[in-house]
Amino acid sequence: MEAVWTPAVARVREEVADMQAIADADRAGVRIEPWDYRYYAEKVRLAKYDLDENAVKPYLQLDRLRDGMFWVAEQLFDLRFAPVTGVPVFHPDVRVWEVTTGGERPVGLFYFDPYARPGKRSGAWMTAYRSQERLAGPLTPLVSNNSNFMPGTPGRPVLVSWDDAKTLFHEFGHALHGLCSDVTYPSLSGTQVPRDYVELPSQILERWLSTPELLGRFALHHETGEPLPATLVKRLEQTATFNQGFATVEFLASALVDMRLHLAGDEPIDPAVFERRELERLGMPSEIVMRHRLPQFAHLFAGDGYSAGYYSYLWADTLTADAAEAFKEAGGLYDRTVAARFRSHVLSAGNTIDPAEAYRRFRGREAGIEALMRDRGFPVPEARTAALPKVRVTDDRRGFVDATGRAYVPFGVNYFRPGTGWAPQVWKQFDPEATRRDFARLRELGANCVRVFLTFGSFYTEPGRLSPEGLAKFDQFLDLAEAAGLYVHPTGPDHWEGLPEWARGDRIADERVLEALEAFWRQFAARYRGRSALFAYDLLNEPEVRWDSPVMRERWNVWLAEQYGSAAALAAAWGVPSVEWGQQPVPPRDSPPGRVLLDYQRFREAVADTWTRRQAAAIKAADPEALVTVGLIQWSVPIGLAGSWQYSGFRPTRQAPMLDFLEVHFYPLARGFYEYASEEDEQRNLAYLECVVREVAGAGKPTVIAEFGWYGGGQPSIDGGRHRAATEEQQARWCRRVVETTAGWACGWLNWGLYDHPGARDVTEWIGLLTADGREKAWARAFRDLAGTLVREPLRRPVEVLRPVLEWDSLLTDARARAAYRERYFEAYRASQP
Repeated sequence: MEAVWTPAVARVREEVADMQAIADADRAGVRIEPWDYRYYAEKVRLAKYDLDENAVKPYLQLDRLRDGMFWVAEQLFDLRFAPVTGVPVFHPDVRVWEVTTGGERPVGLFYFDPYARPGKRSGAWMTAYRSQERLAGPLTPLVSNNSNFMPGTPGRPVLVSWDDAKTLFHEFGHALHGLCSDVTYPSLSGTQVPRDYVELPSQILERWLSTPELLGRFALHHETGEPLPATLVKRLEQTATFNQGFATVEFLASALVDMRLHLAGDEPIDPAVFERRELERLGMPSEIVMRHRLPQFAHLFAGDGYSAGYYSYLWADTLTADAAEAFKEAGGLYDRTVAARFRSHVLSAGNTIDPAEAYRRFRGREAGIEALMRDRGFPVPEARTAALPKVRVTDDRRGFVDATGRAYVPFGVNYFRPGTGWAPQVWKQFDPEATRRDFARLRELGANCVRVFLTFGSFYTEPGRLSPEGLAKFDQFLDLAEAAGLYVHPTGPDHWEGLPEWARGDRIADERVLEALEAFWRQFAARYRGRSALFAYDLLNEPEVRWDSPVMRERWNVWLAEQYGSAAALAAAWGVPSVEWGQQPVPPRDSPPGRVLLDYQRFREAVADTWTRRQAAAIKAADPEALVTVGLIQWSVPIGLAGSWQYSGFRPTRQAPMLDFLEVHFYPLARGFYEYASEEDEQRNLAYLECVVREVAGAGKPTVIAEFGWYGGGQPSIDGGRHRAATEEQQARWCRRVVETTAGWACGWLNWGLYDHPGARDVTEWIGLLTADGREKAWARAFRDLAGTLVREPLRRPVEVLRPVLEWDSLLTDARARAAYRERYFEAYRASQP
């Protein structure tokens, strides 16, 4: 709405100038005020276009226009309308047609009730006397269009205005929506879709009225039979954008104030003061008033259908304009291929699918405002590369597909630049031009996704308030990525650029921090709702539940009370004589295996579950179509722990129901820091990798390895430089083997870093696809090859392999059990290798 507001106000200034010029020429001595607008707008219209609508009316015969509607339905959807008699009707004026596909398969009955009569309600509307359904057996719909034209005298046709002709086609669009329905349940049939979507079929059908194909056949003079003159058609087209500044501003003022009123929360509201303040903030032109002032704005609280929903009319216009351009892009409004998609995904689907998804399936992308701007004669925003199609999870939950139906395999990097200090500081030193160049390099390498860290320092220093400066940078980042054909995968907010005081406590268990994170995601996801270039939100990079903190101690005792209910029950479970109820300390980090330690691990999992569930819900409330995940560290699977305390608490099978897909990070740390020293070391790390990824994928959701990689091209300085140097070829071999070993269980891979990063204090120093000065490494060449393969060939199904069962509870508490399991798994893995 705000994107349309500014050009609409600018157009109002032009319209007012035209009106003021006429008033001045007439020596009226007036300055245009709201009460002058319509009077002088009509004077401008006559002066500019010299269109007398009465000159059009003799060409618009009601019966011929009705036949024209039927002809359009046949051209687009192969629907045939044959008049039938003997069908009961409630008034002699009502006529009935049988509707079939191709003249054969029954579709339904169409009733036409065009004339005014005493007791009939005013206006024009569509009614379904019976909705299509298959629940009670196949039932075809009975649909009616109703108008209030004055009947003609005998032998004379009924002539209608151009606006009434548009209304006729509009209501027929609703009728087609009801007739083409193909669903099981009557409650989801036909036009029973959200308010901002139901007008799409009706408004788009108006477009066919003004087509030369229809006008040449059906807009014929009632006396001479001559078609509507081209000069009149041209004037009608020219007036289509006339006075759109006024029409848009008076509507949007009400819609924006309506929305802000519903976002005001508990703020005490004086309607007059609130309205004046918001209109001043918007910059409302003084020559126009809101279409509906607050004291008489019935939509405001007219039930859930309209509360904060007045905007829906503009969104319907947006969908209509964008959908019409789908036909034009294919060669014209009568393109049957596009019409078939429109029938399949819009007219037939009813409310069986989310309208946003249905529209994406029809259009292949989200709707943008550019077509609406062209429709209204407003300047179109600077063209941006066509929006990337929205990505969703496949129905079998094994991977991803975009809105065009093409498989999508996330393959790219975690993005940060060298020379910006360590850790990754993307935003404090954001360089748009350098980022643009990096994205071009990534696309050339075959990447299609960049994961980027959001930070408290640049985006969220104050709870409840997003930083405008940070958002502006992210807007630019997102635009640059989309222009390059890269999806963006934001994660955070995180500590990389410093933590505000309020976020320095327990960031997982502290209620104050969790509430602030919920607020962050509600605002952030709402801002970017509909940006299809956003692949998914990652709640946090490698979250881990702390072992001990003041809030953990408090919640631990609450959890015990919920689980056991009494001190006696707890003591019995723990096999001790007694416990101090409500005062149990956190177990020591080096606790021996047993029920106490297992309970504490389960408690930590419950803390992690709450943290994920609430943030995921906040995102989904703001954007139900958004994909949500969490970047799990590899010791979310408890096989390679330094101690039981290292387990992250984020158990994949518990996290999966709250997320759209799962992510895991992996680095080769079996038996310590991998140094490419022997084939056995490589085999042990690949076995470790396979085990982790199989366990995560076993939770039943698509799995992405969102961080992976290792060093190559130099000697790491970490640990005093004691680790051996590695070649670029060794790095490329390891990284390739990560992808090849996990393909099938994993369905996406993101390398840790595009560049080597000399300032890093870990393997990031030598982990990039490129050297710090931009030279391609061996891994870049292997990456390009893998990217091409993943794009060309569908991912294979996971290989069925015989592996030892992971006894989760035992591994959470017992170091010896973990060591024994790792050895069994390695032996099984090695035995299966060729």
